[in-house]
Amino acid sequence: NSDDVIIGGDADDVPARNVISGNTETGVSLGIDTVRAMIQGNYIGLRANGSAALGNATGVRVSFGQDALIGGIDRGNIISGNTTGVLIDFDGATTRIEGNRIGTNPAGTAAIGNVYGVSVENSLGADIGGVNDPGQGNLISGNVVGGVYIDIGASGPADVQIAGNKIGTDLAGTAVDLTGDEVGGRVGDQLPEGQAPRGQVVLVAAVALAL
Repeated sequence: NSDDVIIGGDADDVPARNVISGNTETGVSLGIDTVRAMIQGNYIGLRANGSAALGNATGVRVSFGQDALIGGIDRGNIISGNTTGVLIDFDGATTRIEGNRIGTNPAGTAAIGNVYGVSVENSLGADIGGVNDPGQGNLISGNVVGGVYIDIGASGPADVQIAGNKIGTDLAGTAVDLTGDEVGGRVGDQLPEGQAPRGQVVLVAAVALAL
């Protein structure tokens, strides 16, 4: 078992920061029996100076892990330049993704896009952002195909909460199109309220998103 693993530290703690980049498969993988892991304050898919992509196939993958926290208030990661920034599959109903910049440079002012920002696939759910503290929200912008993609397949009703994020804006929330960021997915009757029918994608306006 791997309980209470911490990878990284505070967002401004440069000595604690890991640069997790250039892997042909996954940068960080949380598998079965991984409980309460925290991935915080890292550059995932970027060069050490944060100025350009050095992507992984998948930045962070949670498969069957429990109670994972990716980011956190003042502990967000920069997850950019990957094929998929964050992938939650098979389980991850208690995974929280908070306070990260996904698809942008560290300043949140320019795109260093993933192909997909966050993808939830065949999983019972996840919390992306939050409303209890402004620091819980993620900046998800600059991603090539989609900011958040949900495909629960045959897993049954999903409990995916998407709230308090800035999607398709810069860090200040300015309504600029860093590139096309979307929220959508398949199996419309099991998607969060406001999502599209099967196989369609909803383009979200460049404002903070709360579903």
